[in-house]
Amino acid sequence: MSFMSWRPNAMDRFEKKWKEWAEPRKITIEIEKVANSTDRNTQLTTRLAADQAPDATDSHSDADFPRCEQGHFKVLDQLMARDKVTQDKGYGLTYAEKWRGKTYQLSYWVEPFGIYYNKTIFQKKGIPEPWGGKALDAAGMTPFAYGKVAIHYRSVNDWSRMFPVVKDQFQWDMMPLPTMGGKAGASWTAGHPVNMWNKTKNPDDVWEFLKFLIGDDFQKFMSQEQVLVPAKVDHQANFYRAPSVQPHQHAKVFTDVFKKPHGIAWRNFKSAENGTVYNEFRNKIYSGELGLTNGLKEASARLNLDNEWGGGENPFKGLKLPIAPK
Repeated sequence: MSFMSWRPNAMDRFEKKWKEWAEPRKITIEIEKVANSTDRNTQLTTRLAADQAPDATDSHSDADFPRCEQGHFKVLDQLMARDKVTQDKGYGLTYAEKWRGKTYQLSYWVEPFGIYYNKTIFQKKGIPEPWGGKALDAAGMTPFAYGKVAIHYRSVNDWSRMFPVVKDQFQWDMMPLPTMGGKAGASWTAGHPVNMWNKTKNPDDVWEFLKFLIGDDFQKFMSQEQVLVPAKVDHQANFYRAPSVQPHQHAKVFTDVFKKPHGIAWRNFKSAENGTVYNEFRNKIYSGELGLTNGLKEASARLNLDNEWGGGENPFKGLKLPIAPK
């Protein structure tokens, strides 16, 4: 079976583990490593049109809902019911797993977001320590990593990317999202679940592999490797081990993202384009070209022009927000 991923660094770490799982089952896994999401989407579109797609892919959740709508990915609900597989409890979900009520993808790693702050700058400016004094381009670099800004908001993936850049140049940490009206503020998570090509010639092998990815063995392995956050909540605490160079960090704030009693999910066919627009405005705010308040207002107005979910009925019709647990 073939597996396409635009996370080549993760694949380098996973390859041996996957081979150990596959060999006794007489399965060969060919990993196709693509440099980035843009190349992945371009290649996948071409290969789906030619009926030569990979058997499974690391999804790009911003861009894959049209592919679900068009039937390119297999609906997994019957297989899940047959094998008593569920992710309703115990998993951090991104709500990219389903489209129009059907399950097309399984969550095997997630990407919760949090606030990074430069403790050294805070101290120099006399700003109180949030923890009470207890002591990007493609490579993941940001002005924060070079000590140019005091606060950075992004996913957990930047945590490990910062280590080799920041080293011990300054002290930095994570903190929870600010409160709103005395209540904990809403957080955000991303993530790119795994799917199966609907025309694969190896459906049984691919399904067994998907189950392996979300199972305890591989989820524990991901927590030990600290390359991608395991989706299974029980294994997340081990992932957030503080590094020796920054032993007092509070990376556990990322796990709090999945402790909220309810959430809001909103996806559309232009999610990838939305991200590009957001980044453009974010960079202008970072550089001072736009002020924070006006920049956010302009970005909001621009993004609201782009909502699209293809033909048929609005998939969010009748949805009551916030989404409460059953």
